[in-house]
Amino acid sequence: MRQLRTRVLLVITDLIFINAALVFSFFLRFDTHIPPLYWGLYVHSFWFYSVITIGVFYFFEFYHHDWRYMTVRNIFRIFMSVNISIIIYIVCLYFINNLFLPRTVTIMTSIITTGLVGGSRLLIYLTFSYWKKLNNMRNRRCKKAIIIGAGSCGELLARDMEKNGYVPYRPVGFLDDDLAKKNLIIREVPVLGNIEEVEKWVREKKAEMIIIAIPSIPVEQMKRIIFLCEKAEVELKRIPSVFNILDGSLQVNQIGDVKPEDILDREVHFREMAETAKFVEGKIVMVTGAGGSIGAELCRQIIDFKPRHLILLENSEHALYVIYMELLNKCPPFILKPVIADIQHKTKMEDVFREYTPQIVFHAAAYKHVPLMEESMDVAIKNNICGTKNVATLAVEYKTEKFVMISTDKAVNPTSIMGVTKRVAEKVVQSLDKGSQTSFCAVRFGNVLDSSGSVLPLFKKQIAQGGPLTVTHPEVIRYFMTIPEAVRLVLTAGGISKGGELFVLNMGKPVKILNMAESLIRLSGLRPYKDIDIKFTGLRPGEKLYEELLTEKENVKKTENNKIFTTFSAEVRKEPLFEEIEKLWHLADKQNLDAAMNKLKELVPEYRK
Repeated sequence: MRQLRTRVLLVITDLIFINAALVFSFFLRFDTHIPPLYWGLYVHSFWFYSVITIGVFYFFEFYHHDWRYMTVRNIFRIFMSVNISIIIYIVCLYFINNLFLPRTVTIMTSIITTGLVGGSRLLIYLTFSYWKKLNNMRNRRCKKAIIIGAGSCGELLARDMEKNGYVPYRPVGFLDDDLAKKNLIIREVPVLGNIEEVEKWVREKKAEMIIIAIPSIPVEQMKRIIFLCEKAEVELKRIPSVFNILDGSLQVNQIGDVKPEDILDREVHFREMAETAKFVEGKIVMVTGAGGSIGAELCRQIIDFKPRHLILLENSEHALYVIYMELLNKCPPFILKPVIADIQHKTKMEDVFREYTPQIVFHAAAYKHVPLMEESMDVAIKNNICGTKNVATLAVEYKTEKFVMISTDKAVNPTSIMGVTKRVAEKVVQSLDKGSQTSFCAVRFGNVLDSSGSVLPLFKKQIAQGGPLTVTHPEVIRYFMTIPEAVRLVLTAGGISKGGELFVLNMGKPVKILNMAESLIRLSGLRPYKDIDIKFTGLRPGEKLYEELLTEKENVKKTENNKIFTTFSAEVRKEPLFEEIEKLWHLADKQNLDAAMNKLKELVPEYRK
């Protein structure tokens, strides 16, 4: 009802303006003495002119547009609409009365009508903008913000802050390395200087926040900006990356935290995966461990490539429910097949394979928490080794086309139960590739950010609680990769696999955990060792100071993707390996852990407790 009233009011206003403009143009042209011919013409045809003009305005959606938000395109639309309506009126007059309006009257009518109609819309826009700005200024909770980047994204951000009173930030200045922009004023916000001066301007403007408004930025430049901003010791935010904007998941004016991947020594890798699409599309795909960090992301990305069916296999009811409900929003229900099952139970797994006969299996189910597995060797053996053997042998029996196992860098020269059990699992996969119709491969990589059980969620929680952050050792280093990138590379590796490969992902440069902890504290606007302390707890059982991706006996080769390497270990014979695994299972089942430990050392001689 309110919308209808607004439209009626605009129509009445426009009727007054267009007729007033035409009459006033006659007055100006004839110096207030309008000839009876033209005055009579107007009196008899003003209704006709009104209908034409309002009709043209309606055609150009004048009465559907929200004039609180005005652009240059809207002004051009007003100009075009006014002139089209005048031209139609003149042409009709000529055919009806064989009479043309004087050219000066036509030109003045066009100018005056455009000014009146456009001015009324501009008044609406200015009133709304001023009201929003006033509300924003009244909002005392607004944080003073300095925007890094005076480009189009920075301008859009400043405009949004200016117009929307609910946005809890108020821009006080831009910083940009482009010297040509210095001292310019954008949206009434000055460009103060270059990025190197951020600490100075934060202090002078008493800014409480810095926002990085550069959506597509190289890692090295991002690291430089973050380093400079850290010294200012204020909260740091950024707009989304260009990938998030392009895929539609985020808008350019959505502000979020600077993420740890922004300071990784690597470019996040999002390569076109045409080969992957062909290898997954139209197939029955099963993901074990579908509710875990890697398994869930595998499901999200696989569903984009339109499999015939996606079997979500998970032993946690809650984890399975979460990923299943998420995926229901992305695809028809008949594509998804949620299954609660434990890979250790071969009978149940056989039922699953018999019912669904998966053509492609991604095996992500594993216990991976290093200290916990040191205390639960029997569970690690049964799940990571025997569970993998169950799924892999059933893949052979039911003629699965491809089997891709998710492995870990902790399987290289292992010092932990988790690492050694994953190394034996790699051997299981390698032993089954020879002489079977199923193509087997394993993909080995390091830590992934934000995965369950990783250090990053722990640090975030500890910062929220006021600290201290717990770091095992001041010199401990780890390789890190984002979960989406790791999964894309796993899918790509599966697509290029010919069978028997052990793929190794290029993890980039290792990251010192202490440096990451200090950066996270600074990015939260706090000071390490002052606002938030860091406590060293010592290496836990099974942990290394640094991780490796290859053993000395493994030779790495390049693949067509520069982020993926491949290696072929010494040939593993299936029969003796499976006999030893059977003995290992019985030892674990009977809790004969010392004997189980010795058996693991026999299977993986490089294992060092």
